[in-house]
Amino acid sequence: NDGPLVPELLEKIHAWSTRLNIILADSQFCDLTTPRRILSYNSDFVMRYHPKVHFHVDPHIAGSTGVDNWGRPYVEEIGWLGKPGTKTSIRVRRIVVKRENNPDLIIVTSLLDTKKFSAADILELYGLRWTIETAFLHVTKEFDLRHMIGSTAEATLFQFAITLIIHNVMRLMLAHVSEAQQ
Repeated sequence: NDGPLVPELLEKIHAWSTRLNIILADSQFCDLTTPRRILSYNSDFVMRYHPKVHFHVDPHIAGSTGVDNWGRPYVEEIGWLGKPGTKTSIRVRRIVVKRENNPDLIIVTSLLDTKKFSAADILELYGLRWTIETAFLHVTKEFDLRHMIGSTAEATLFQFAITLIIHNVMRLMLAHVSEAQQ
């Protein structure tokens, strides 16, 4: 569980980049604490929804529908994570993508301005996180990172960095071969 590392990570991110940041996160961070921490730095979040925290639709704002860049229908609504009107509730926008043969993809975000940040753009942004996730999965499987060469934090980071470099070189070579072979 990476949860205990979040406060220090957010502090380091915001010390490094004082501009408005958009934090991409998986569902394990969808609670009433982590999004509030992100917002406290005047940053925003886009994260996968987790049902452990309830979403309450704002009945005064009409939802909307659309189609994302992959042709999948979605529904978006404004509401709250947590019980509305409490100190712990967080105003969010929820985007639910209907997927054939898969569970719905549900994203919550603090980016409430639907004109400035379209649902399709938010879903595209979240898709970048999935690209990173699949790269990590490939690297850990391909290079069998269950068995580390060293046991110190530095050795672990070094081995991981080397495997990422090798992964990137392999992807580059595959791209060149694919292009050459059309």
